[in-house]
Amino acid sequence: TVRDDLDALLEAMYDRINPFIVKIIMVGFPHSILDRPYSRNNFLCEMEIGTNFRRVEREQKEMFQEAIANANNRFGTEIFQFVDTMDLFSSHETDLDLFGVNPDGWIWDLPGSDPIYEAYHPNPIGHEELAKYLAIQVII
Repeated sequence: TVRDDLDALLEAMYDRINPFIVKIIMVGFPHSILDRPYSRNNFLCEMEIGTNFRRVEREQKEMFQEAIANANNRFGTEIFQFVDTMDLFSSHETDLDLFGVNPDGWIWDLPGSDPIYEAYHPNPIGHEELAKYLAIQVII
Protein backbone atom coordinates (compact mmCIF):
# COMPACT_ATOMS: atom_id res chain seq x y z
CA THR A 1 0.00 0.00 0.00
CA VAL A 2 0.99 3.63 -0.29
CA ARG A 3 1.17 3.86 3.49
CA ASP A 4 3.55 0.88 3.74
CA ASP A 5 5.73 2.36 0.98
CA LEU A 6 5.81 5.70 2.79
CA ASP A 7 6.83 4.07 6.08
CA ALA A 8 9.58 2.13 4.29
CA LEU A 9 10.79 5.29 2.54
CA LEU A 10 11.02 7.22 5.82
CA GLU A 11 12.93 4.35 7.43
CA ALA A 12 15.32 4.13 4.47
CA MET A 13 16.00 7.87 4.67
CA TYR A 14 16.63 7.65 8.41
CA ASP A 15 19.09 4.78 7.89
CA ARG A 16 21.14 6.87 5.43
CA ILE A 17 21.55 10.11 7.38
CA ASN A 18 23.13 11.45 10.52
CA PRO A 19 20.05 12.30 12.62
CA PHE A 20 22.07 14.78 14.69
CA ILE A 21 22.73 17.12 11.78
CA VAL A 22 19.95 16.43 9.26
CA LYS A 23 16.28 17.40 9.23
CA ILE A 24 13.90 16.01 6.62
CA ILE A 25 10.99 18.22 5.63
CA MET A 26 7.96 16.79 3.83
CA VAL A 27 6.05 19.58 2.13
CA GLY A 28 2.37 18.73 1.78
CA PHE A 29 0.47 19.28 -1.40
CA PRO A 30 -1.89 22.24 -1.60
CA HIS A 31 -5.43 21.61 -2.74
CA SER A 32 -5.31 21.31 -6.51
CA ILE A 33 -8.69 22.85 -7.28
CA LEU A 34 -10.86 25.68 -5.99
CA ASP A 35 -13.30 24.79 -3.19
CA ARG A 36 -16.53 24.49 -5.14
CA PRO A 37 -18.50 21.74 -6.84
CA TYR A 38 -17.36 20.60 -10.27
CA SER A 39 -19.47 18.16 -12.23
CA ARG A 40 -18.49 16.17 -15.28
CA ASN A 41 -20.79 14.21 -17.52
CA ASN A 42 -19.28 11.13 -19.18
CA PHE A 43 -22.50 10.43 -21.17
CA LEU A 44 -23.43 7.61 -18.77
CA CYS A 45 -23.79 9.65 -15.62
CA GLU A 46 -22.88 12.95 -14.08
CA MET A 47 -20.07 12.85 -11.54
CA GLU A 48 -19.34 15.47 -8.89
CA ILE A 49 -15.55 15.53 -8.71
CA GLY A 50 -14.68 18.74 -6.86
CA THR A 51 -15.77 17.73 -3.36
CA ASN A 52 -14.52 14.16 -3.78
CA PHE A 53 -11.13 15.28 -5.06
CA ARG A 54 -10.61 17.63 -2.11
CA ARG A 55 -11.67 14.88 0.31
CA VAL A 56 -9.01 12.56 -1.12
CA GLU A 57 -6.42 15.34 -0.81
CA ARG A 58 -7.30 15.82 2.88
CA GLU A 59 -7.04 12.05 3.48
CA GLN A 60 -3.61 12.08 1.81
CA LYS A 61 -2.47 14.91 4.09
CA GLU A 62 -3.65 12.99 7.15
CA MET A 63 -1.77 9.90 5.97
CA PHE A 64 1.45 11.91 5.57
CA GLN A 65 1.06 13.56 8.97
CA GLU A 66 0.46 10.20 10.65
CA ALA A 67 3.44 8.60 8.89
CA ILE A 68 5.73 11.46 9.98
CA ALA A 69 4.50 11.27 13.59
CA ASN A 70 4.95 7.48 13.65
CA ALA A 71 8.46 7.71 12.21
CA ASN A 72 9.48 10.33 14.78
CA ASN A 73 8.07 8.12 17.56
CA ARG A 74 9.76 5.01 16.18
CA PHE A 75 13.17 6.67 15.98
CA GLY A 76 12.77 8.74 19.17
CA THR A 77 13.52 11.99 17.38
CA GLU A 78 11.89 14.94 15.65
CA ILE A 79 14.00 14.54 12.52
CA PHE A 80 10.97 14.52 10.20
CA GLN A 81 8.66 17.52 9.84
CA PHE A 82 5.48 17.82 7.78
CA VAL A 83 4.53 21.28 6.48
CA ASP A 84 0.88 21.66 5.46
CA THR A 85 0.32 24.07 2.55
CA MET A 86 -3.43 23.70 2.01
CA ASP A 87 -4.38 26.89 3.88
CA LEU A 88 -1.55 28.85 2.29
CA PHE A 89 -2.86 28.14 -1.23
CA SER A 90 -6.54 28.60 -0.30
CA SER A 91 -8.35 30.52 -3.09
CA HIS A 92 -5.20 30.32 -5.25
CA GLU A 93 -5.94 26.81 -6.62
CA THR A 94 -6.73 25.91 -10.22
CA ASP A 95 -10.15 26.33 -11.81
CA LEU A 96 -11.56 23.07 -13.22
CA ASP A 97 -14.17 24.74 -15.41
CA LEU A 98 -13.54 24.01 -19.06
CA PHE A 99 -10.95 26.60 -20.14
CA GLY A 100 -11.20 28.16 -16.68
CA VAL A 101 -8.27 30.07 -15.24
CA ASN A 102 -8.09 31.41 -11.69
CA PRO A 103 -6.76 34.99 -12.01
CA ASP A 104 -5.50 34.74 -8.42
CA GLY A 105 -3.94 31.33 -9.01
CA TRP A 106 -0.58 30.28 -7.62
CA ILE A 107 -0.83 26.95 -9.41
CA TRP A 108 -0.69 26.60 -13.18
CA ASP A 109 -4.13 25.92 -14.65
CA LEU A 110 -4.27 23.44 -17.51
CA PRO A 111 -5.01 26.21 -20.03
CA GLY A 112 -2.03 28.54 -19.88
CA SER A 113 0.53 25.98 -18.71
CA ASP A 114 3.63 26.22 -20.81
CA PRO A 115 5.01 23.62 -20.99
CA ILE A 116 1.97 21.43 -20.35
CA TYR A 117 3.72 19.29 -17.71
CA GLU A 118 3.75 22.35 -15.43
CA ALA A 119 -0.06 22.11 -15.08
CA TYR A 120 -1.12 21.68 -11.45
CA HIS A 121 2.31 22.71 -10.13
CA PRO A 122 3.07 26.05 -8.48
CA ASN A 123 3.63 28.93 -10.85
CA PRO A 124 6.35 31.56 -10.09
CA ILE A 125 4.11 33.36 -7.57
CA GLY A 126 3.24 30.04 -5.94
CA HIS A 127 6.93 29.13 -5.61
CA GLU A 128 7.73 32.53 -4.11
CA GLU A 129 4.89 32.35 -1.57
CA LEU A 130 5.78 28.75 -0.71
CA ALA A 131 9.42 29.70 -0.10
CA LYS A 132 8.41 32.54 2.24
CA TYR A 133 6.04 30.21 4.10
CA LEU A 134 8.65 27.46 4.48
CA ALA A 135 11.16 29.97 5.88
CA ILE A 136 8.70 30.61 8.71
CA GLN A 137 7.35 27.08 9.19
CA VAL A 138 10.47 24.92 9.06
CA ILE A 139 11.88 24.32 12.52
CA ILE A 140 15.63 23.73 12.46
